[in-house]
Amino acid sequence: MQRQITDIAALNKKGLDAALDAALVVGEAVEKLSRLQIQAAKSLLRETADTGRALASSTSLADLTPKASTVAAANVERVVGYSRNAYDIASSGGVQLLELVNAATADLRKAWTDVAEGLSESMAVGKEGATNAGLKAMMSVSETMMDGVIKSTKDSIELAESALKATAGSTSGAAKAATASKG
Repeated sequence: MQRQITDIAALNKKGLDAALDAALVVGEAVEKLSRLQIQAAKSLLRETADTGRALASSTSLADLTPKASTVAAANVERVVGYSRNAYDIASSGGVQLLELVNAATADLRKAWTDVAEGLSESMAVGKEGATNAGLKAMMSVSETMMDGVIKSTKDSIELAESALKATAGSTSGAAKAATASKG
């Protein structure tokens, strides 16, 4: 029985390690997105000042219109670039997380199966009867839960990718429209 307790403790450690690894992947992606946002905010402040100076130097409406149109197109392009960078960070983090979940799930499934088999063998009526049926039911529930986690992770990544692609696509369309109206 001591062996089974040690196996269960090892299984818990594996699960905890997998959760910590996942948290680190998410934390790294959040850090990258935060850095991107800070850089974008700094850039926006500098560019706003430069734009204000350029527009303020206009002496007529005829001079102001092309400058304003150029500024609008440049701003839309910056937003598209920001969206692409945010998409790349989110997509990369999602892929890392999915790979981690797949690897951890496979490892945990094997460990759980080994623990359950060890418990089944150590019990007096382990190979047959209600005890074995109960362990098999617990294994089945665990399998279903792990499959659900993997499916949820994949679905979340696909949803985030779709949303970011749609945003980038509509922003890019707006940039093209702004540039076309300029010409």
